[in-house]
Amino acid sequence: MSEKFGISGLTSNARFVLVSILSLILIVCDSHFNLFKDVRYYIESVMSPLFYLADTPSSVAYKVGERFVSYNDLLNENKFLKQQISEMRTELLRFDSLVEENEQLKN
Repeated sequence: MSEKFGISGLTSNARFVLVSILSLILIVCDSHFNLFKDVRYYIESVMSPLFYLADTPSSVAYKVGERFVSYNDLLNENKFLKQQISEMRTELLRFDSLVEENEQLKN
């Protein structure tokens, strides 16, 4: 392919510089004159489903991971709330015994 464009004698660094300069020229021309507006539109129309398909595994993995984190958070919160219930029951028993003792002292 490089023989078609007459750049077969260039080193890889020189080819890189040449392609970079050409790319910059195309970018500048496009930004000033919108030369490739229609081409970009059609390429985006064709590539959009491919981008969506390529992103699907990552998106699914993120959502599944988020669900597991949420599940673990719920388990931890449940454990914490059970501990609080236990502590409050203990406080209630102590309070009930104090109320009973108070009633006995009044009589």
